Amino acid sequence: MSKLGQKVLIVGATGGIGRCLAISLYKKGYRCILTGRDEKKIRNLSKITENAPYFICDLQDSENIAGLFVFLRKKRIQLNGLVHCAGLSPLMSVSENDEKLMLQTFRINFFSFITIMQHFQRKEISCDNASVVAMSSVATRISSPRQTIYAASKAALDTAIHCMAKEFLTRRIRVNSIVAGAIDTAMLQELKKQSPGLRQKLNVNYPLGLIPVEQIVHTVEYLLSPRSAYVTGTNMVVDSGFLIQR
Repeated sequence: MSKLGQKVLIVGATGGIGRCLAISLYKKGYRCILTGRDEKKIRNLSKITENAPYFICDLQDSENIAGLFVFLRKKRIQLNGLVHCAGLSPLMSVSENDEKLMLQTFRINFFSFITIMQHFQRKEISCDNASVVAMSSVATRISSPRQTIYAASKAALDTAIHCMAKEFLTRRIRVNSIVAGAIDTAMLQELKKQSPGLRQKLNVNYPLGLIPVEQIVHTVEYLLSPRSAYVTGTNMVVDSGFLIQR
């Protein structure tokens, strides 16, 4: 199938992964639909990607998410792909747990994905043989201090991928996640500031080096493409050797 004109919704398009993915897909002939909360950033990205349609969306608001799909129907956009790469990664111990922040993390990392897929499954929104990719984390595979809430939200996502993929088999829609190690993004730079000594740990734990954003983009593009036509219900690990070091 030709990539030209294939439509992909990128949830979290103004983040490091989302922005890089949008630009890369645009260059390869895809038509991207962008979502994010920062209107200035998303407008700029839309201009770079030849006026790609965009929708300002707060993933904590289910009504706002529903509005996104009203927008798609009005534009008569039927999706061939969906990438959920929005995320929140707070660092806090169990004793520091804040209920408001906990709920915010789950709403963005997990609940929003379920809500989006509830809309995505409609035939007027998605094509048969479409592909869905969600960003997960190696935090789900290890015991790490101060990451209980974040890891739990991503573990819930990975489990949902397994169950959801079976439901979507009737339309041959593939659903996968990428279990990523430390990606060299602005979020990681912020984590380094919050956690002294993290830089040294990263050098030891990632023998192949920090993962460039472009490498994650390549993996997303593979999962969106017909090259992965027989891959579904998986949590694909891209971790620079992190897990085998544990």
